[in-house]
Amino acid sequence: MEDELAGLVITAHPTFSLSDSAWTYARAYLGAVASGDEAVTAATENLDVGTVHPTRSPTLHEELEYARIAVGNIRRAIRRFHMITFREAAKLYPDEYKALRPRLATVASWVGFDLDGRTDIDWSLGLLFRYRSALHGLGECIALATATDFSGEAGKYWATIRSGFEDLRSCFELGARTLEEHQASDGSLAS
Repeated sequence: MEDELAGLVITAHPTFSLSDSAWTYARAYLGAVASGDEAVTAATENLDVGTVHPTRSPTLHEELEYARIAVGNIRRAIRRFHMITFREAAKLYPDEYKALRPRLATVASWVGFDLDGRTDIDWSLGLLFRYRSALHGLGECIALATATDFSGEAGKYWATIRSGFEDLRSCFELGARTLEEHQASDGSLAS
């Protein structure tokens, strides 16, 4: 329970791509699934998948966005598993469950970082993608921590933790802006 069972790595390849309409549907679905059935219905009810066969290869930025969504959904599933684990452990071991440190799996993505044979990713674009990924991860941490009730002893540490998250986010935002400016000045990929 406290050792990682697997390392999950998201990758992308044009061979596995879908049509624009199928990606639009998938993005809407995956973006709403964590909020429940009603959110999924609202997000997808006016979307027509049409054909799933691609008419073009996805752009690097599209691949990165879909990988980000996939990583986020996997992380949510792991957090749900951990919540169930703690709930059941609290019932079975009420005096010991707080010492549990579950680590089901690690989650990562190679999309935008695998430079082997790629000519469309230079050092600054790869670093920009890393900053953007870090910003999404920090956003998840801040949202989760904000939604958590830190009462009692934990409450006195929350302001310091939040401040640290905000400082990290500011640093990564500055780095991302700087790299976006560099990309734009070179005429390289930027979005």
